[in-house]
Amino acid sequence: MPLEIERKYLIKNDKWRQLPIEAVKELTQSYIQRTCDIHIIFCDQDQITLRFADKGHNFSSLVQVTSDDYRDFKKIQELPEFDLDTNLLTKGKRMSCRLRLETEGDKKTGYFTVKKDTGDSEINNEFQIPVPYEFAAQVIAAICVDTVNKTRHVIPYEGFKWEVDQFHGTLSKLFIAEVEVKDPSLFETMKKLPSAGKNVTAVKGISNKDLGRHGIPDSIKALLKL
Repeated sequence: MPLEIERKYLIKNDKWRQLPIEAVKELTQSYIQRTCDIHIIFCDQDQITLRFADKGHNFSSLVQVTSDDYRDFKKIQELPEFDLDTNLLTKGKRMSCRLRLETEGDKKTGYFTVKKDTGDSEINNEFQIPVPYEFAAQVIAAICVDTVNKTRHVIPYEGFKWEVDQFHGTLSKLFIAEVEVKDPSLFETMKKLPSAGKNVTAVKGISNKDLGRHGIPDSIKALLKL
């Protein structure tokens, strides 16, 4: 199954701002409530239909994807939470389903992502496809919760692509650097971003969903001296 292997670090200074920044993106992430029915229908080799229904709202979109995205996303059918007869995805306690709005200059993109906890804080099963921006925005406005807004700075550094997230609103004191690798062993040999401080990957409440629901956890507030 597709894996996300990632670590998160608190940003401890502004040295990252002196590095070449490849891209700056404005992100809004919001999470689909557990009461929502999610149907995922695999059509042709490059088309997937998404249907969300909750509290009298019904949304549907036929999504055009690449053959690689189709192949990887279709592996979601192997999850025990996916019913092959009804195409219904049941959201378990260890699973999150989110929509993201991403703006980079004039380019606007939406994404639908399903993550499932593997029991290792650094590794998740992750299934993601792009979706129409306006479709994602409508679903977020109607049936999503725990919204987080942030600016993402993409910084190539020593062979890895780092992402420094600057949070907004009630989370505005929080800056987190994320780095994703293909093999966990690379974490031990890679050179960290100069601004990367404490590894907070396993800290309870540091996920975007928890941040959107509960705010900055007390353990992180203590580190930030808030």
